[in-house]
Amino acid sequence: MAGIRRSGKTFLFFDAIRRLAGQGVDRRRLIYYADVSEVDLCDGAGTLFFNTCFDLTDAETVRREKDAMELGQTRWPDARGRLLYHEYIPGVEKTFPAAEPAWKFLINDLKPVT
Repeated sequence: MAGIRRSGKTFLFFDAIRRLAGQGVDRRRLIYYADVSEVDLCDGAGTLFFNTCFDLTDAETVRREKDAMELGQTRWPDARGRLLYHEYIPGVEKTFPAAEPAWKFLINDLKPVT
């Protein structure tokens, strides 16, 4: 996962894992998936996946995250994908409808995985 050091990406993963485990998802079913691109975290059932980045101001980061989100939706068509980022970028909702600021993710509970 690329990005600046100490920006909280690892914490986001541990928090997502904790929340999913709290909903009954077996931690052994949570995986990192890499092919041509990567999905940072997904559940083994293919119902939810996450990608994270610090911000989306760099064109290379936007391309990489777009590829990663497309990979997730291709690999798990019925999954709910989430892109978590640290810094707000005006207009990000148009490029990434599944994007959410990390702070919002951290203060809200995940909807139950079905």
